[in-house]
Amino acid sequence: MTAKHTPLPWETFCDESYFHLWRVRKTTWRGFEEGFHVQTQEEGEGLRDLLNQHCVENARLKSENAALNAIHAGDMAVIDQQSERIEELEADLNRIHDALMDPSRPRQAVGEMAAFALAKAKGGA
Repeated sequence: MTAKHTPLPWETFCDESYFHLWRVRKTTWRGFEEGFHVQTQEEGEGLRDLLNQHCVENARLKSENAALNAIHAGDMAVIDQQSERIEELEADLNRIHDALMDPSRPRQAVGEMAAFALAKAKGGA
């Protein structure tokens, strides 16, 4: 399988209509005032290559950024799930605390509540 060829966005050519200067422009530009004129072919090709390198690097960085954002989104989902779990456990602990502080509750019920919360925290309930 061959790699897909992506056309480069910058080109250079000898602009005979503009004193035979070398023109560097985006391949989609066709207007007279769009692009740059330089003195020599070497300058034109050097500028074109530099701009194309920049575009390729920019596309690579955007792709990496998109991949990192996807990883981050997955990590955030896990963090959100863990945060919900922590909130549930904190609510259970608060109920146990309130039960321990309530003199009208029998101690056996408080112990059963604590055992249930402990089993839930360990993933058993």
